[in-house]
Amino acid sequence: MTGYDLKADAIGFKHAKASRDIASDYLYKTTYEKQKGHYIGCRTAKEDPKLVFAANVMKMQNDRLYKKAYNDHKAKITIPVDMVSINAAKEGQALASDVDYRHYLHHWSCFPDQNDVIQARKAYDLQSDVSCCSCRKYQRTCPRGELLLRKKVFHSFAPHSLWCSGKCNSLCKSTSL
Repeated sequence: MTGYDLKADAIGFKHAKASRDIASDYLYKTTYEKQKGHYIGCRTAKEDPKLVFAANVMKMQNDRLYKKAYNDHKAKITIPVDMVSINAAKEGQALASDVDYRHYLHHWSCFPDQNDVIQARKAYDLQSDVSCCSCRKYQRTCPRGELLLRKKVFHSFAPHSLWCSGKCNSLCKSTSL
């Protein structure tokens, strides 16, 4: 015995300790043998098909978000304060060139017997074409000098500037048609 003195009457304690250790080892080995076949999963993440699938989905999701962020920000232009005229020219060109004159509704479908919905959609499309094209047409056909001249004439006696602009636009439309 090393480390401590044991009296002769303490041999029972030593025997109890040894039997406890033996029983503990035996119980550990039996539970280990029972659980040996019940382990679930794979040794590595590359062998588990569910983990491989989840990793691929995460990778595709990351790529999709990256591409979406790129497409959202690729057309945004930041211009210094001293280059405002370039931004104004860009907006004027977009107005003059019918780039975004019509905003489409979502593509939807309906049952063939819903005539009211079909007619409403056709009427909306026709109205959108007519109003947007006519609205853009007067901007292109009305000369700039004539528009400014008419604005000056109306501003001389009209009390409201909004009324003047509307009146000027209506006259410009009527002369260009």
